Amino acid sequence: MCQRADKRESEAQNMRNLKLKIRNHFPRPQTVGRPNSQFAIRNSQSRLGFTLVEVLIVVAILAVVAAGLVGLSSYLQTQNNTVLTEKCLELLSTAVAEFYDITAHFPIDDWGDIGADGSRIAGASKSGDNPNSDELLYLQLSLLPQTRQIISKLPEKLLASPLSEARVQLAHDLSANTPYLRSIVDPWGEPLHYDASGSFPRIWSSGPDGIDDDGGGDDI
Repeated sequence: MCQRADKRESEAQNMRNLKLKIRNHFPRPQTVGRPNSQFAIRNSQSRLGFTLVEVLIVVAILAVVAAGLVGLSSYLQTQNNTVLTEKCLELLSTAVAEFYDITAHFPIDDWGDIGADGSRIAGASKSGDNPNSDELLYLQLSLLPQTRQIISKLPEKLLASPLSEARVQLAHDLSANTPYLRSIVDPWGEPLHYDASGSFPRIWSSGPDGIDDDGGGDDI
C-alpha cells in the first residue's frame, strides 16, 4: 500500500517536472503592466495608428514628390513648345525664301512700305489699323500659291485672328487672293517677330518668358 502511494507521488512529481520543462522551453510573452490596466489598453491602441511626426514626414515627402513632378511636367512642356516653335520658324523661313525666289524681294515688315511697290499687295488699302509685322508677313505669304501652300502647314493653334476690328475689315477689303489676315503666334500665345531691315529677314519668338530680347536671352 505504501509502495503504491510512493509510486503515485513519484509519477505526479515527474508530471510536474515535465510541465515545468515545457513551460521553460516555450516562455510566454511578457506584457508590460497589467493586461486589463488602462495603460496597457492605451499602449495597444497607440501602436495601431500613426504619430503626428510620422504623418508630417509622409506629407513632406509627398509634397516634395509632387513639386518634382510639376517641375518635370513644366520642363517637358517647355521643351515641346520650343521644338514646335523651331519647326514653325523653319517653315516660315522656307516660305520667305520661296517668296524671294518668285518676286526677287523679301516680304516687307512695315505697312508704310507698300507705297514703294503697290504690286506687292494687290488691292491693299492703308486705311484702318495697320497690321503687325507677323500679320503682314502672313498676309504677303498668302498672296502667292507657292508660299500659301507652305504656310498652310502651320498648326492651327499657332494662328490667331486679328484682335482689331479694323484689321478684320482690312482683310475683307483686300484682294480675293488674300482671304486671311492672321497673327502668327508661338505656343505661349505671343506674336512672332519679323524684321526685314537687314540683308536677310529675321523671324523669332520671344520664348517662354514672353519678353522680346531682340533675338537674345531665351528668344528662339
